[in-house]
Amino acid sequence: MQLTVPIEICIIFFQETLSKVEHLTPQAEISKTSSGGMCLINMKKEIISPAVQNNSELKIITHRLIVEDNRSVLPLLLHQGEQFDVVYIDPPYNGYVWRNGKMVPEIEDEIWLARFRELIDIIRSLLVDTGLLFISINDREGAYCRVICDEVFGKQNFMAQIVRRRTKNPPCANVFSREHEYIIVFSNNSKQVHEEWNQPPISTWWDSAGTDEDAVHEVKEQLGKLKFDYPKPSTLIERCIEICQNKSARVLDVFAGSGTTAVAVENANLKDNGRRSYTLIQRNELYQGINIADICYKRVQRTIIGSRIAQRCIVYTRSNDGTSDLLSR
Repeated sequence: MQLTVPIEICIIFFQETLSKVEHLTPQAEISKTSSGGMCLINMKKEIISPAVQNNSELKIITHRLIVEDNRSVLPLLLHQGEQFDVVYIDPPYNGYVWRNGKMVPEIEDEIWLARFRELIDIIRSLLVDTGLLFISINDREGAYCRVICDEVFGKQNFMAQIVRRRTKNPPCANVFSREHEYIIVFSNNSKQVHEEWNQPPISTWWDSAGTDEDAVHEVKEQLGKLKFDYPKPSTLIERCIEICQNKSARVLDVFAGSGTTAVAVENANLKDNGRRSYTLIQRNELYQGINIADICYKRVQRTIIGSRIAQRCIVYTRSNDGTSDLLSR
């Protein structure tokens, strides 16, 4: 099935990312503000599909990729009064390494927890009352995550702790071989979510929502030989998105990575002719010598073109004074 609605993709850069813009898209035209403030970039020219070329009544679906650290972006979204129906996050897990014969966290636990708490605080304010937060987390950090979310959202707004099979080939281990991870689900108002629910109950055991191997294959299929560590399968995020019964849901992913959430939203829209939109946030950082934001954008672009959906990409510019229309259309 082909969607017959126009799409616009807004690629948004903060001023400090300009030093790496040329590496990201050397063919793009850069537009700077006179005050040296916000700088945004036009990635592609306008392309409208014949199906909607003469229909001015159709409302454009706007997708956004914001290239910056989420700690800088989220307060601006909040300041503008933006709200979302679904937030999916796959935060960087605090890895453990051997030092002086002891296994210690790469980042001090207190620092990791403080950053996570700050993130959850602002996400709660960005969610609508019946909005859903999905957190992919492992068993090392899962307990901390649950306690922080209980404090921020209130224990009564805990929805579920989903167990997902993450691999078909669990790694070798001396004692326990971990082949699963968790998805922790919270809402601002779980009572209202339950009252409005009109679907069969959802199992919290997800054995067939896609594995890490499926995710690697997806990325390879769209981006070639690039090997991206720890991607999530689009089928997993798509299942999360579809739990929200709003087919026009606004979806936020603050650790966009390879752009899997974009694929999930497009697939969900194609399946039920929905009008969901997404906002992806990915900071400017290199992975195997390639800018992750570039990986994300290319995957967004190829997903939309591959789905034969019309796209419009537009330049915006912005000065430093105020934030009222920073990301608005």
